[in-house]
Amino acid sequence: MQDYQKLFDTMMQGYEITVKKALDGEIKSFCYLQKKDKEWGICDKNYQNRLGLSYVLIFFEEKLEKAKLEPLVRRLFQEELKDRTTDSFQGIGQALNNLTYLLAKYQRQEDNALFEQAKHANFDCYCGYEVPKTGEKMQLFDSIEDMIYVAIDLRETKTAIELIEIWKQQQVILTLNHYHTLLYWMKQLEQDDDVLLCRKQILELTKKEKDEWDCCSAYMGYIQALIERKDFEQASELFLQMMPRLPLAKQNWYSFGLGKTVLEGCVDLILCQNVYAEYLWLWVKPYIKRTSGQFPRILYQKAIKAAKQMHSEKLQKRLEEQKRKLDMTLKKLKNEEK
Repeated sequence: MQDYQKLFDTMMQGYEITVKKALDGEIKSFCYLQKKDKEWGICDKNYQNRLGLSYVLIFFEEKLEKAKLEPLVRRLFQEELKDRTTDSFQGIGQALNNLTYLLAKYQRQEDNALFEQAKHANFDCYCGYEVPKTGEKMQLFDSIEDMIYVAIDLRETKTAIELIEIWKQQQVILTLNHYHTLLYWMKQLEQDDDVLLCRKQILELTKKEKDEWDCCSAYMGYIQALIERKDFEQASELFLQMMPRLPLAKQNWYSFGLGKTVLEGCVDLILCQNVYAEYLWLWVKPYIKRTSGQFPRILYQKAIKAAKQMHSEKLQKRLEEQKRKLDMTLKKLKNEEK
C-alpha cells in the first residue's frame, strides 16, 4: 500500500463515529439550514457537513448496515435538494453527485421523482446533472489527486498538505499546469504564503510561453495576491512591468474581462497612496474615461474614490452619475424579480 493511501485511510477512519451517529439518527448538523450572507446571498450553513458525510458514506459503504444506510442517504438527498433549489449561486455541487451515486444504487422506482426534482432544481442542474448508470463506479479515491480534493472538501488541512507534499515529490518537474493545480489547492486551504509562491512561479513559467495575454493574466494574479497582502510597493513595480505588455497582447485590452481587472488593480494601487500613485493615475485615467460606461459597481466605487483622491473633479462627477444610473437599473431589476 502506498504511503499516501495509508495517510488517506487513517484520515477517513477518524469519521467512523460520525457515520455511526448519523446512521442512528443524529443528523441535525447535516440538514438544510438556510443562512443569508451579504456576499454570497442565500446558502446552506450545513452544506459542508453534508458534503463531508457523503464522501465518508461512499468510503465506508461496503461495511455499513444497508437497512440503515438507505433511508439516511434518501434523507440527505432530500436535504440537498432544498439547497440546490434555493442557493443564490445555484450549481450542481459535489454533494448532490455523491448522494445521487449512493441513492441510484438502490434502483427504487419511487426515487425517480427525486432525481427529476434534482434535474429541475436550477439552471445548472438542468444543463449538467445526470444519474449514473447502474454499476457505474464513482472514482473518488482512485488517485492521490482525488484524495487531495476529498481532504480539502473535508477541511482536513493537515492531511491535505501532507498529501500535497507527497504529490509534489512524485512529479519529475513541476510544470505550469502543476502550479495551476497547486494554486487551486492552496487557495482552498487558505495557505497564503504558498498561494503567493504559486503566483510567482506561474508568472515566471508563463513568461517563457511567450503569450502576452496569458502573461498579463499571470501578472495580474500575482499583483492581486500582493495587494491582498498589502505589499503595495512590489505590486506597483510588477504593474509597471506589465503595462507595456498590454497593447502587445491585445490592442483593445481594456475591453475584455482581464482589462477590467487591470483597471481595478491599478485603482487599488492608487488608493493605497504609494509613491507611484500619480504616475499610475496619469496612465489609467484615459482608459477609465474610455470604458467607464461598462464598469461593474465595485469598480465605480473605487474609481470615484481615486478620482477624488487625485483631484479629478470632472471625472469624479461623471463616474458618480454613471454609478447612479447603474444603481437605478439594478434596483429596477430587483423589484421586477419580486
